[in-house]
Amino acid sequence: MNKGYKYDISLVIPAYNEEESISRAIDVADQYLKTVAREYEIIIVNDGSTDRTAIIIDYYASLNPRVITLHNNKNEGSGRSLYIGFKKARFEYVMSNFADLPFNFNDINSVMLLFNDCAVDFIIVARRNRRANSLFRKATSIVNYWFIRILFNISVSDFQFIQVYRKYVLDAVRVNSRGTFVPAEIIINAVHKGYRFREYVTDFHPRFAGEAKCGRLRTVVQSIYEILIFWFNWFILRKCRHENSLC
Repeated sequence: MNKGYKYDISLVIPAYNEEESISRAIDVADQYLKTVAREYEIIIVNDGSTDRTAIIIDYYASLNPRVITLHNNKNEGSGRSLYIGFKKARFEYVMSNFADLPFNFNDINSVMLLFNDCAVDFIIVARRNRRANSLFRKATSIVNYWFIRILFNISVSDFQFIQVYRKYVLDAVRVNSRGTFVPAEIIINAVHKGYRFREYVTDFHPRFAGEAKCGRLRTVVQSIYEILIFWFNWFILRKCRHENSLC
């Protein structure tokens, strides 16, 4: 029940070789967004898929004007695809989810109600547990989380799950990463620009079809590399600003 509130929402779903799950993702998203949104769009970013993902999403777009499809010429990475979708978004509230629906849309109304507090600029949806992940993914996620939290001194429960932004926050931040560090980079930039957030804790839902891509060793190595590059640039820039302020 939405208690009379209605929102204009852009949902962004990056998809790489998700022919087994993307149809259900679109159907479920469309069903739930109708319950809370006055206007909405579902932006699917096909990240250079080599299976039938592109064909499927273009078919949905031909039937439903609320489904918008974007196609990367090559595989850019889930983070970059997410950011491309964010920049394309038209509506006041911009949220993410993935083709395997790790975020259950049953929670969408509860999340959106947090924006009725005018002091909130974005919502971080945090996972209560990660039991559905393999042991390797659990270990890399924990290391990745504490690595980011210690380097950037930001008290956030989850950098890599789902976020919902007011559009002006995304318009104000610039992102250079391309991999799984992109959501964290957006959060770090937003927090240090003074934007305020709240957290919503919920369950993480396991993949119902297809194969996970984020836990691969190459993805993990790329994420660590991007964290270090961003930290170095961020640290140097902060140091320069501090020195200039003393002059």
